Amino acid sequence: MSNPMIKRLVGAAIGVAIAVMMLFLGFWKTLLIVALAAAGWWLAGSRKVPQVVLEYISRIFHLN
Repeated sequence: MSNPMIKRLVGAAIGVAIAVMMLFLGFWKTLLIVALAAAGWWLAGSRKVPQVVLEYISRIFHLN
């Protein structure tokens, strides 16, 4: 399999997993789990926040 195909399959699997979690746990509990998992991934990784995330946070809080 090619690399883009693997990425698509992993993305689809993650989407299905989140959908199932929303059905059984509810939106807010699922959102908390996803947020904590993302924070753990970021802390264990390079600790660099992607520019897209910084721009999104800036737009939410109107930071200029």
